[in-house]
Amino acid sequence: MAKIRIIISDDNDKIISEKEILEYNLNIPNGLFTEIEGEVDEFKKRSSNEITQFLLEHFQQKFIREKKLKT
Repeated sequence: MAKIRIIISDDNDKIISEKEILEYNLNIPNGLFTEIEGEVDEFKKRSSNEITQFLLEHFQQKFIREKKLKT
């Protein structure tokens, strides 16, 4: 089984993900091209939503913190 790990960091390489590592298991038992292609498509669907949600929440919280500092 293959795994993909995603670490979300800022421009200074500081990890900004609460989970720190998003991990996705890929089921590729025989290493066939069609298995790889299918698992990569599934990975894109699953990870895209999770990463988008994380980034939206992160930057919303950052915006709120910065706005509070200005007032």
